Amino acid sequence: MNAVLFGEGKYYIIPSFFRLMMYMKKQKREFAVVFNTFGDELDNVVYEFNKFCSGEHPCFNGRNGSSLVKFDGSKNQKDYRIRDPLQRVAMYRTGDGINETI
Repeated sequence: MNAVLFGEGKYYIIPSFFRLMMYMKKQKREFAVVFNTFGDELDNVVYEFNKFCSGEHPCFNGRNGSSLVKFDGSKNQKDYRIRDPLQRVAMYRTGDGINETI
């Protein structure tokens, strides 16, 4: 999966989003993360996000001069990884109206 996502520089989350998370953590701010997609890429977004949280994202893994970042619950910090199926919600539009969402 790494080769498919990161092999040709294919990222789903822009690095500034991760830098914002790092800044918020440094400022000791409380925050939550919610992803909203309009297609079938949520699995790839969650995969990339979890790689970042685990310190395994190619841009934030401590290699080649990059910062090592962990949002995985280590060192008594909050675990931001998305692992439980109950952390996901899918909504579908059946038409153009506001009441046509399930």
